[in-house]
Amino acid sequence: MVSKTKFHKLQAAFIGAGALILVAGAPFAFARGHSGGTSLVSFQAVGSGTATSTNPCLPDTDAVCTATFSGSLRGDHIGNSTVSADISVQHTTVNAIPNGQTGEFCFPASGTGTITAADGSTINLAEVGLLCDVPPATGSSLEPQTFSGSYYIEGGTKRFANAVGSGQTTASDDGNTTPTVIFSLSGALGGFGGGDDHHS
Repeated sequence: MVSKTKFHKLQAAFIGAGALILVAGAPFAFARGHSGGTSLVSFQAVGSGTATSTNPCLPDTDAVCTATFSGSLRGDHIGNSTVSADISVQHTTVNAIPNGQTGEFCFPASGTGTITAADGSTINLAEVGLLCDVPPATGSSLEPQTFSGSYYIEGGTKRFANAVGSGQTTASDDGNTTPTVIFSLSGALGGFGGGDDHHS
């Protein structure tokens, strides 16, 4: 077992930010290649929310843990929107990656989510990255974590039925039993119709 793990009850929420492709620049090249020449525009969004779990990562858990995230965000081309995501964390000994601090680890995490824009149009996204303990270790079963990864957009409904795109995502939680999660998305978006934008 991992010698020191936290009560990551809701840790997977980060990827709702989730989260994914960690090589710098790769997400943008991937989006251009997949879209077959579709014109891309900048896509930036920030938001916050909470997560719940019926399969939490308890101290010394050596298993895959899951969580459901929901929250709100505001961004380019989507206006004031909502987001939901289902996330899994590979919280296992074999997948634990030391983060350079004694007793602190990172774990692979991935999931899928849906952004519902102000006009009801939706965006489907997938994400992957690493969820990490925040040093220094305090010995508490509840400590903050951060997420860093990439996301990929493929389709949705209404204005975003043919949307493509990808980029980087980051997130953090405050370590409470029901943590507040703050996250951001930064990348490219294409193949969608006009409508709500960052002025909405």
